[in-house]
Amino acid sequence: MARPRFLNLQICFDTDYSFSPLKIKINSEILILQKGKTFLPIIVSSIDEKIDVEFIGYVPEDKAQKIIVDVYFKKSKLDTTSLSTFQMKDNRYTENIVLKKYNTIHFNGILTLQFFKSWFECNILNGSQICNKKRFLHEAILDYSDNNLRYKKEKKDYDIICFGCSFTYGHGVEEKDTWPYLLEKKLNVSVGNFGTSGMSIHGCLRQLLFCLENYTAKKFIILLPNFERVLHKFKFLNNSAYYNFTCNSDEKNMMYKFFDYAKLIEYTFKNSHKNGKRIINYLNNLDKNIYLTSYSNEVYAAIPDGGKKLPPFPSFDTFTERATDGSHPHQKHYELFVSNILPYIQ
Repeated sequence: MARPRFLNLQICFDTDYSFSPLKIKINSEILILQKGKTFLPIIVSSIDEKIDVEFIGYVPEDKAQKIIVDVYFKKSKLDTTSLSTFQMKDNRYTENIVLKKYNTIHFNGILTLQFFKSWFECNILNGSQICNKKRFLHEAILDYSDNNLRYKKEKKDYDIICFGCSFTYGHGVEEKDTWPYLLEKKLNVSVGNFGTSGMSIHGCLRQLLFCLENYTAKKFIILLPNFERVLHKFKFLNNSAYYNFTCNSDEKNMMYKFFDYAKLIEYTFKNSHKNGKRIINYLNNLDKNIYLTSYSNEVYAAIPDGGKKLPPFPSFDTFTERATDGSHPHQKHYELFVSNILPYIQ
């Protein structure tokens, strides 16, 4: 499958007025907008693309004049507000000011759509991480903030660093209810939570290797996910991107336009068990205080017996309660897990 060097999006101008038609100027072309929705194609070739659209024809006498601007990809409406800055221009009876996060247009002026990295990660790439570095901290980009990991960003020295997928990150529970946080309070030591939603065994290894180079810790605990996952690297707008792919991912997800879903499924089923077991043995043989466990019976069985093997994560059936999403572990699961592993790492 070809590596996309550009992205075909659409801008929708949903227009209304009473008697005075409205115009836009885009790419040096002036268009008179009809009432209703008008779709125009746009080509985006970089993650920091900027598009300007000038709006002309607003008059104070026509109170019904309004244009709602939205960006679409593959018939799906995306977040446009976060892209939008509007500079009012040539309006009568009002000050021409700058309006942030403004995509419902009531004035003459210029709308700037300024794209940015996390916008693509959240809206197009389903949480994939765009990064051109060789080594970095992997994150599932869930929003535009920089809080997609729960570690303390200013801290470089820990007593314990924890790795894993959403079970470690604590999807659906507050930070105070995650098992790394509970462990920190039980032991009264500093614990870093470097868990990432959707993380594979390979991803856990990469996370560990980065931390070994950039952080210090006395002990490392890895709550390994199941085998049927892969950290998939692909190209997007001339950048490297990484996606935490699982075999139960929704095939209808729009991001699969950028790589071959069927081939990735085939590769994952064919190789993930073999590669996962190889990584587990590698981790077990590292001359570091690394402790391994899992919530998957199959993965747990692949961890060699010995001092580095912790008790397994509690079965889901142990408690009926679930996290707020209804599918992830509840605080009770995490409390029991910490209680079970505590004697092995104290």
